[in-house]
Amino acid sequence: MNKKIFLLSLLVLSGVFYVLNTPVVLADDISPASINWLHTNVGGWSVTSTITKVDITSDTICIYHTKAGQWPPSQFDTIQIEGNPWIFAKINGQWHGATWDWLRVGQQCKGMTAIEIGKDQIRIPPLDSSWVPQQGDQIGFMMSARARDDVRTVTERSDIVVVTWPYSSGGGGGTQPPIQPSNLPTVPAVPPVITGFNPTSAVPGQSVEVYGTNLSNKIKLVAGSTSRDVESSADNQLTTSTFEVPSDIAQGTYKISVTNSKGTATSTQSLTVKVGGPPFLNPVSPPVPTKGLPTNLGQLIQQIFTWSLGILGISVFVMFFYSGFLYLTAAGNTVKTGEARQHMTNAIFGAILLLSSYLILYTINPDFVKNTFNLPGLGKAPSASTPTTGGAGSFPPADARTKHGDGTAVIAQAKANLQTQGIDLSGPCGAFAIVNEAAKGLGAGLLSKSGGNMCQGFATDIIAFPDGYIYDVLIDGGGANTPTWRATACPNAPTCPADYRPAF
Repeated sequence: MNKKIFLLSLLVLSGVFYVLNTPVVLADDISPASINWLHTNVGGWSVTSTITKVDITSDTICIYHTKAGQWPPSQFDTIQIEGNPWIFAKINGQWHGATWDWLRVGQQCKGMTAIEIGKDQIRIPPLDSSWVPQQGDQIGFMMSARARDDVRTVTERSDIVVVTWPYSSGGGGGTQPPIQPSNLPTVPAVPPVITGFNPTSAVPGQSVEVYGTNLSNKIKLVAGSTSRDVESSADNQLTTSTFEVPSDIAQGTYKISVTNSKGTATSTQSLTVKVGGPPFLNPVSPPVPTKGLPTNLGQLIQQIFTWSLGILGISVFVMFFYSGFLYLTAAGNTVKTGEARQHMTNAIFGAILLLSSYLILYTINPDFVKNTFNLPGLGKAPSASTPTTGGAGSFPPADARTKHGDGTAVIAQAKANLQTQGIDLSGPCGAFAIVNEAAKGLGAGLLSKSGGNMCQGFATDIIAFPDGYIYDVLIDGGGANTPTWRATACPNAPTCPADYRPAF
């Protein structure tokens, strides 16, 4: 008896567990069999998602469902598509259904007016320009995986729900008599307000979030007299709207404009769009190292001789080690012991020959091993203490303060111009941007030097003139970037002209 009770209890618990873990799918408000499907007939697709809310304003339709962001996406043009929204209208007693746009991954809202749905999106009779939903019409909505074309990822959809269209529009209407809707969605009563956005600098394809109140899905990027519509998505509270920087947008600064049914707001701050990296107009040629290298034939021979001694010592050691190994492992084998002795003899003769090479060269011509022998075209490097530029014979030259005037104002203006463009001036490369901008206005260039604060191979705080005069034009090149104008010495005086580069 106890065994029967135990088995019965186990059966009941299994049934309860099955019921609790079986997803509850709501029934469709419209029978799929009664619908004239203007696009793919998805009535037989699995109903795996439930619509929880439909929000309709004069310029936005939001269909919230439980599987948003979970259907596998597929590529459409340059974006990833998750599915399509559907709309259903009853015209002359017959339900008609069609998709009216594309949905990105997780997207549940689309900017859309009543007139645009049939005229611009569906365009299939009877849901074409002749049909515009009117206040009081019973309109059905559904979400599905991709169904507007022949591409399929999964064959899943949501349930179909019917709501009352909340506002009147121009154009033709449905056949239902006007009724007072019982639960109109919240419609903004005032124009939008933009309080900020993040990030303030972006690249094509990057997402930008706009913050404020009474926002919408209608966002434009405005540059002067031109504007660019961008696809966006606003949250339920209309306090955040997200858009993606278009892939084909031009580099520059843009104001962000948001429009709802009550007005338009424009951001006070500009969005900086950067396309690609800085142009390589003047590639930098790194200086050829000369320190410690021979400048005449005598030095070259001396260095070769010195290197050869090191190689000789290693070679003799290896050969003697190898020969000793052969000798010890010969085990009385005369062939192997003879081979070991031959290796040792060869190593000794090679060492003697190399060590006597100095004596041989000296016997032929003593200048070969001295610094006095040279060939045409091989000259000595100039002494580091011999300045060759600036015209005054010293660094900084005595006339440096008056030679090129005072460029402090030009430096300050260059910094202000870059700040207006929203360019980040922090760090060494920020200082370099100021110097490069100012150099173009002064007809000067840049100094490629070693050591110190560098960016792209250039000194970040130095302006150089072709005649060899150089000026320190920023205090604290890594941070404050305070304009100054101070004649200074070239760190590598003899090579200053070679280190000079025109501004970008």
